[in-house]
Amino acid sequence: MKGVFMRITNGSVIRNYKSQLASSLSNLDSARMQVLTGRKFSKASENPTAAFRETQLYRKYTANQDYQDTVKDMISRQDVQENALREINTETQEILKDYLVRVKSGGITSAERKTYATALRTKQNSMLLSLNSSYEDSYVLAGGDGKNKPFSLDPNTNTLLYRGIPVSTTDPDQQKTLDQLADQKTYIDIGFGLSFNAQGQVNGSSAFNTSLPGIKAIGYGVTADGTPKNIIDICGELATELEKEDIDWDHFDSLTTQLENTYNSLLSSITGIGVQSQFLTQTSERLETEELALTEQISNVSEMELTEGITNYSWMQYAYNAALQVGSNIISNSLLDFMK
Repeated sequence: MKGVFMRITNGSVIRNYKSQLASSLSNLDSARMQVLTGRKFSKASENPTAAFRETQLYRKYTANQDYQDTVKDMISRQDVQENALREINTETQEILKDYLVRVKSGGITSAERKTYATALRTKQNSMLLSLNSSYEDSYVLAGGDGKNKPFSLDPNTNTLLYRGIPVSTTDPDQQKTLDQLADQKTYIDIGFGLSFNAQGQVNGSSAFNTSLPGIKAIGYGVTADGTPKNIIDICGELATELEKEDIDWDHFDSLTTQLENTYNSLLSSITGIGVQSQFLTQTSERLETEELALTEQISNVSEMELTEGITNYSWMQYAYNAALQVGSNIISNSLLDFMK
């Protein structure tokens, strides 16, 4: 059996060499880019699996950043809420431990009582300002409607209004409305896996409630004997009693007792804000820890160690130089290579 021999021309050798040289040059350029950028790949086509993983991680990282910004904003907002209630707490404490004790101790003149009455009405306005405290463009004690000022004083009766409804109302329908307003909730997603129930409502455990209706903190409605439950109106009725020549001490004592009860409820609200603030602080710390973990994962997927990149580049440079050396040793062209 005779063997079959194929003549390999210089042209085919050169063409094959040029292809291999171009491939070596491409590898060298890729290695150079890895060193310059610090990345394992520059295009998704170079490593589709790693590129997809990186995209997922960056999506989580971006969401984490948004959650962190939201939590920090909520902490600042709650600081304003707490400061507002603490201001009212300080005013109420002064009334209970100074004004009322002095009045009850006796020995003060009618003029002095009227001075205390004026001071109480001044404190009503001061507390009203605290109740209408705002953070950025939102009223922090307005429940679910932070865009509109929640509290005001009725110009005719000087009694407190919440969204236009008398806080010390005896009307059953208005009382029902106030109950609903006091229970308003506004949820925000801070990374707990926001979810909804069958009715399309947010599951409370999957989000954070930012709403704090002011009437829930200072009281609303009236007691069985008609005594207001909110601090502002109690101060107003105490002032009215002090302006009389003959004080109705039974009513005065009833107002004082209710003011103490509401004061204790106010302290509970302040404590509740403190607990929530601590929770938000812990959440912020958790998100920061997650951010570090995500940063490391992204680095592992897409970033190349400098030593590895330089080593790889050196090998590609060596391979390219070797290819050039081979090219210089290729057989010189003969006359047959130029003949058709």
